[in-house]
Amino acid sequence: VAAETKLAKEAWHKACQIKGVNVKLTLSAVNMLSKCTSHMQGELKTKMCSLTGSFYGFQASNSMEVIRKNRDLAESLKSSLAFVFKDWSLKLGIYKIELLQEGINLMWFMNRTDEGIVYHKYFNPMPVILAAGGNWMLQCSFNQASLTAIGDRNGAGRESKVEALIG
Repeated sequence: VAAETKLAKEAWHKACQIKGVNVKLTLSAVNMLSKCTSHMQGELKTKMCSLTGSFYGFQASNSMEVIRKNRDLAESLKSSLAFVFKDWSLKLGIYKIELLQEGINLMWFMNRTDEGIVYHKYFNPMPVILAAGGNWMLQCSFNQASLTAIGDRNGAGRESKVEALIG
């Protein structure tokens, strides 16, 4: 919560600076900005989850063997940080991974009215926080892929699958 409040304050002050105004930040405005952030995170996670499965070869199945392989692949990618590299086997091209760019394109550059097109000057160069957020959502996608079947995006049945893997 403290990090979201800090980001909300920074965004508010930057917006005021850009517009040349000095408007006091209220608690309700912080709450509104935080809700937008939460919504954006959920939307990005959904987009990244749909891309991650095919990009890394996670398989859709309710089979415990396939779920175990998905979990092992996810843990391998996270522990080696291979997911931040373009060539993840050789660990070359940090933050040049095509999956990250695809997720960013889906989120902010799909059509003429998307934020990345309308506000292109704020996306050139790409803000570091967007790349970091994309990478964080990749990790969330790995977690989800390791716990559920690929087609089970809402997590239904997660508890029984996790219990079966642990127990």
